[in-house]
Amino acid sequence: MPGLLLLAAVPGRAVGQASGQLNATAKVLPGIGVSSTPLDFGTVTPSQARTIAPQVGGRVQILLTKQGAVKKGVTVGYTLPATLGPRLALSGWSARRNTVNDPATATAVGLVAPSGSFSALTDTGELYLWIGATLTTTNAAPGSYSGLVTLTVAYN
Repeated sequence: MPGLLLLAAVPGRAVGQASGQLNATAKVLPGIGVSSTPLDFGTVTPSQARTIAPQVGGRVQILLTKQGAVKKGVTVGYTLPATLGPRLALSGWSARRNTVNDPATATAVGLVAPSGSFSALTDTGELYLWIGATLTTTNAAPGSYSGLVTLTVAYN
């Protein structure tokens, strides 16, 4: 009988092997605050057209918390109503924006009905929007009417 040879493998050192680590980090931006005053067409007759310029129209204030959000860009998405009710058509939407609460020095924003978006950058952590439109009534029934302009603000 031939002899039996047993070999045992002895663990050796791996040559050229190393390990390392890296940090995974994130910075969570603060929330965005949005407040507004209404776009008020006031009292109108049953058949009338009234235009409100954005400088005197509805105002939206967007607040980015100053810590970590200054100089961050935002995208503002919007949806504009076509009517306030039966025979109360809205058209001619216009807007202006500024980083200070001054509509006289604000920059025009092109709004496209019924929806769209635009981007803005703020050095102050604040963004102001003024929104205007034309309301045309055509034999509208007496009453109080309202519609919603919807804004969605997100960091870029």
